Amino acid sequence: MIHAKVPKEKGETALKDLKRMGLFCPEYRILHSNGSILIPVSSPANRLPDYMETVDVIPEPRREKNYPRKHSGSFDVIGSIAVIKVKSMERAVQISESIYGSNRAITSVYYAGSVGSDFRTRHLTLLAGKEGTVTVHRENGMRFKVDISRVYFSPRLATERSIVASSVQDGEQVLDLFAGVGPFSITIAEKSKCTVDAVDINPAAVELMKENISMNRLRGEVRPFLSDAADFLSRSSQKYDRIIMNLPMESEKFLNSATDHLKDGGIMHYYVIADLAGLVDTMKSLNDAGLILINKRIVHGYSREKNMYSLTLRRI
Repeated sequence: MIHAKVPKEKGETALKDLKRMGLFCPEYRILHSNGSILIPVSSPANRLPDYMETVDVIPEPRREKNYPRKHSGSFDVIGSIAVIKVKSMERAVQISESIYGSNRAITSVYYAGSVGSDFRTRHLTLLAGKEGTVTVHRENGMRFKVDISRVYFSPRLATERSIVASSVQDGEQVLDLFAGVGPFSITIAEKSKCTVDAVDINPAAVELMKENISMNRLRGEVRPFLSDAADFLSRSSQKYDRIIMNLPMESEKFLNSATDHLKDGGIMHYYVIADLAGLVDTMKSLNDAGLILINKRIVHGYSREKNMYSLTLRRI
C-alpha cells in the first residue's frame, strides 16, 4: 500500500494536509521508520504534495480510538491539556470521563466557560487530572508555551498557520496584529527569512511569545510589541507586504487603518466568523476598503449556521 513519507518534524503538517485534501487512509496506522513518518494514503502518488515522497509498504490495521468519536470537535487538546467547549457542564463532565485516561499524554481536562476578559480567555474548571494551566504545545515542528488561563490559543488553526507561512517569501515585511503567543508569527519566521512585527494587547501573551521565539529556530525575525492594535497602527508609519488579522469577531473595526498600512498589491489574511448573509456583508466592507478576494476557505465550523472563514485578499 502507498504511504507518504516525510521527515518526523513534518509529520503533523503532512497529516493535516492529507486530511484536508481527502487523501489520508484512516483504516491503517501511521508508521515510523528511521526518523521518518509513513502515512497511509488512498490516492495515486501523483496527487500528493510535492514535499512528500512515496513508498510502498505493508499496512498495519489501525487500532480503535480509546474515546468515542461522537465527542470529536467538543474539545481541543493544547499540549497535555484537554479543553472542553460545550454549553452544558453535565455534558462536559461526561466527555471528560471519556477522554481522561484514554490518552496518557493528557494530564488535565478543563471545562472552558464564558469569556471572562478582553484577552479572550475563559473561566476554567478542572474536571479531571492535575491542576496546572501551563503546557507546551507542538505543531508544524515547533513548540509553543501556553498558559490557557491567561492567553487565547487555538490548536484548530495549525493547518491554517502552515498554509499562510508557506505563502510568505523571503524579504517580506509582515504584520501580525493579534499575535497572541506568536503561533502565526513564529511559524512564518521559521519558514522564511522575513521580518514579522507581532502585536498583542495581552502582557502575558507577549511574555510567552518572547519565550516561544527563543524556543524555536527561526530563519526570520519576530519583533514582539505589547500594544493595542489601534494604538500601534496610529503610531506606525510602516507599510507591510502582508498583514494577518486573526480576530474573527472584531477585525472589522481595525480594517481601514490596517489597510492603510498595507502596500499596494500587498496581501491581507483576514478571519471572520459568519453565516452566509454575514459573509456577504463582510465582503462588501472589504471591497469598500480597497481589497479584492484571492481565496476563501472554511477553517472550521463554529455553529450550525456559522463558520470561521479565512479570506486572502490583495490591496488594489
